[in-house]
Amino acid sequence: MLFLRGMGRPTISVLCPTLHRGPLVAGSLGLLREVVDEIVVAADVRVEATDLAYYADVADVLLRYEHVGTDRHWPWLAAQASGDWLFLLDGDELPGAALVAALPELVADRRVRQYSLPIHWPWPSPELRLAEEPWDSDRRLRLLRSGPGLAFAPGMHALADADPAGRSEDRRADGFPAP
Repeated sequence: MLFLRGMGRPTISVLCPTLHRGPLVAGSLGLLREVVDEIVVAADVRVEATDLAYYADVADVLLRYEHVGTDRHWPWLAAQASGDWLFLLDGDELPGAALVAALPELVADRRVRQYSLPIHWPWPSPELRLAEEPWDSDRRLRLLRSGPGLAFAPGMHALADADPAGRSEDRRADGFPAP
């Protein structure tokens, strides 16, 4: 369901670098399928064929890369996407249903260039999530307008550089019981 950039509503590309279990990644990305235009999965070279098959079922673009222990892959991965907005989601992270439903509304606001959003970690299965510190309060820049000026922060788990035209949203997960 790819849309041409600049035509109609803003488009969203999900960027998902991963080496996680195929069912977990496919389940998380499948939650986004109805509200995003493109899913780009970058599978670590260590991922086995069985997990790759799960990724391929949900990805519009499936790439391979070698994860070297830092988040230096984000600029490269962003360059592979075609959306007006980029939604950054690691393979072991889960967007809440309220956040998924809000994505079209969030990207429609032309005054905002980026959002800090809560993400959840499923454990021990996709139906349950970690709900204690430090995992419960994680809010990082996750939804970014693509294009000139997009900068990624160096280091582990930093994701993108903050922009004054950003906003924080509290779209908590609904329907996910704590383990």
